[in-house]
Amino acid sequence: MTKTKLQKEFVLSLALLFVGTSVTGVFHGSFPHPAPTLGTTLYVGGSGPNNYTKIQEAINDASDGDIIVVYPKTYHENQITVDKALVITSVGGWSTTIIDGADASLADCGLIRIIASGDVTFKGFTVQNAGGPPDGGDNGDNLLNVGIYVQSDSSTATYIVNENKILGTNNPDDWEDYGFYTNSGQEHLIFKDNVVTETAANSILIEKHLGKTEISHNTLDAGCWGIDPIYCMTYSGTDITTMQKIDNNTIDVSTGVNPHGPSDNKVTAIGFSSAYLGCTGSDDSGKYKNIEISNNTINNLQPYERGIALDNFAWGAGSGGEISAAIIKDNDINGISTASPSFGIRLSGCVSGTIVRRNTISGCDMSFYGTKGFYGGSTAYPTETKLNYNNFVGNREGLVWEGAALLTFLNATSNWWGNSSGPHTSGNPGGTGDPISGNVDYTPWLLHPSPYAEFSYIMNAKTVTFNASASGDYDGTIVFYHWDFGDTTTGNGKIVVHTYAAYQTYTATLTVTDNNGRTNSLSKTFALGDLTPPTVVITQPQSGYIYFIWRALIFLKIPFFMTIVIGNINVTADAFDKESGVNRVEFLVNGIVRDTETTAPYRWSWTDKGIYQIDLQVVAYDNAGNHNSSSLTLWKVKVF
Repeated sequence: MTKTKLQKEFVLSLALLFVGTSVTGVFHGSFPHPAPTLGTTLYVGGSGPNNYTKIQEAINDASDGDIIVVYPKTYHENQITVDKALVITSVGGWSTTIIDGADASLADCGLIRIIASGDVTFKGFTVQNAGGPPDGGDNGDNLLNVGIYVQSDSSTATYIVNENKILGTNNPDDWEDYGFYTNSGQEHLIFKDNVVTETAANSILIEKHLGKTEISHNTLDAGCWGIDPIYCMTYSGTDITTMQKIDNNTIDVSTGVNPHGPSDNKVTAIGFSSAYLGCTGSDDSGKYKNIEISNNTINNLQPYERGIALDNFAWGAGSGGEISAAIIKDNDINGISTASPSFGIRLSGCVSGTIVRRNTISGCDMSFYGTKGFYGGSTAYPTETKLNYNNFVGNREGLVWEGAALLTFLNATSNWWGNSSGPHTSGNPGGTGDPISGNVDYTPWLLHPSPYAEFSYIMNAKTVTFNASASGDYDGTIVFYHWDFGDTTTGNGKIVVHTYAAYQTYTATLTVTDNNGRTNSLSKTFALGDLTPPTVVITQPQSGYIYFIWRALIFLKIPFFMTIVIGNINVTADAFDKESGVNRVEFLVNGIVRDTETTAPYRWSWTDKGIYQIDLQVVAYDNAGNHNSSSLTLWKVKVF
């Protein structure tokens, strides 16, 4: 016999008791299972219960959701494999908690190998002497050395790798020596607040990473050989459309001595390459969309080095490897030699719709270089590039734009070229600022390194918090922030809170003034709306009561006891909305609207006959379209 049939017979029997006699029984409900316990904390290197001598031993005994706390010491472990959802954190940070792989030969790459399907945090360790699987392409220890390797097959997983120090082998001949490496992972990857140094290959290598990527607030260098600190690639038809964000990193590209001499020391601080196999002798595809490179500081560019590069290696027209809609903003790139060639920012091949904004590039050979692809007879140039509000100072060749066709015309207006006379070019022979060559629209230019206004806002009903912290000044400081809120009122300050009188569309304008009296303004338009749903609650019937005809019977509430209505009943509800007011209240039985009330008191007379279990729901809507509901599962009995 089914549970529903048993419940129905029980309720019918109870109804007959109320009609012909009195209730004499006592009803017992079922109690829920106890809530699951929180994750266990395991300890490594300490003493007492749940303590282990090796990190891998603790991982082996742990379960998803556990926390592993590691005490300061040096742990000699050939490989640590994290295949569960764990938080692994040190007590003393990376300066006192060291994982040493003793350069062991491993079956898989990564002294730390994170491959879990769930969320993982790995925090506060020095990782050194990684070791790795045999690699004949290496010219040093013949191992593929990787400090930390991550790859998840789950797009819902988040990996956080933060506050670690990763040391390479410090041997320029170890060509396969990486600090952090991921290949084809689907996880949301957060790599932040780490230090990576002394590698012979890339500090960070991001290969065909399908999940969202955030590389931020790290301190990196070009290693002991001199190679790209952050290198991202895709190939073999793999299109990367998730956000790939590289921000707030500090990178020194002057380290390392390439055994083949400076002409082979082609370091790119932050590089993205699409259709990567195009540089190896075969046509390839694989695109990037949603790249953001922002607020990074890149120091000490020398000849043959690049600050930021977006390179499409696809052959011919390059469409199979298109890099589109990238944003390069608010970066500070400085060189220590203007000897040829070095580039602050380079775009090559089919790279479309790139926004290059508010960057400072100084002391290089070329500040910005746009050129066609390098491989397979490429005919593609960057297109629809916007280069505005940048600060270019002291770059020998300056801006070089190589596409002559109208399709590749470069919008480079409103930049500071190092002098109020503007850039030096054939169209402006009197300009003494950085040079320009190519098909470039450079007028108007900035007459000074102007401050720039930028702000964000957060709306909460009619109250808006404005934040101008993202504003800045190229050669000084902002001393005054003035706001026009768009409702005839004004205010001052970097962060201000303003309450509007009505829900409507407003345009707020920020004007910043720097220490030299220069100003810049920015306006943003937004619509205020009621985002708060109304409050609604069913006041009759109430859970845990038996209702007979029109009166509620006082009855002991037992957990999970079914509410019962015998006869007719007025279903009532309270609803209110302090922002835009209640528009209507709907009464639903098993998802079907039975009544709609537009004014309080909200009441519906329920007179249906039958014996059945139903879901009663009351939904309140406010005048902004927000809604909220209150629901109750009960038995309804009416025989006569």
